[in-house]
Order: sequence, then C-alpha cells, then structure tokens
Amino acid sequence: MAVNTMAAQSQVPPATRSLVASAQAYQAWLAWEAVQTATDGYRIYRDGQLVGWSYGPAFTATGLRHGTLYTFQVTALNSAGESVRSAPVQVMTWQVPGA
Repeated sequence: MAVNTMAAQSQVPPATRSLVASAQAYQAWLAWEAVQTATDGYRIYRDGQLVGWSYGPAFTATGLRHGTLYTFQVTALNSAGESVRSAPVQVMTWQVPGA
C-alpha cells in the first residue's frame, strides 16, 4: 500500500482575508478566502477565545445568545504553525421577540 504525505511547510501561512459573517438568533455563519498553504485547516476565535476548527474556509458558530454582539477572527494552520489572526468581524445575533 502506498501512502502519500505532504511535505512539511517551511513558513507559517499568511493571515486569512475577507472574513464575513451573518447571524441568526443562536448562531453565526462565517466564511473567508481560502489560504492555499493552510494545509491543516483554520482556527476560529470568538471574543478572543478559541471556539472551533474548520478544514475548509467556512464555519458555523452555534450556541450563541440572542441579541448579542460577537467578534470573530480566524487563523490559518500548517505544519510550520499558525498565522496571525484575521481582521476582526463583528456580528449581532437576532433578538428573539419575547425572550
């Protein structure tokens, strides 16, 4: 059986760009421009704290409180390390009537 492996990266990937977000009452959908050298995926930060990981350039943050402002950032990962964080994007979850 043959196994293909990727060569180790010699440089940390560049920061992700074009981060956008949209929200509903209890979740936010994020998307960004893919980084070619992000061979190990992406880390997602909410209000400065690591909250998730994605292999591709999109992520859905769940379990959020309605009517709340959140700030998200994303980093790219490869075998050389983690990029600097993206420019932040803010999103306000929907206010649920009567809640």
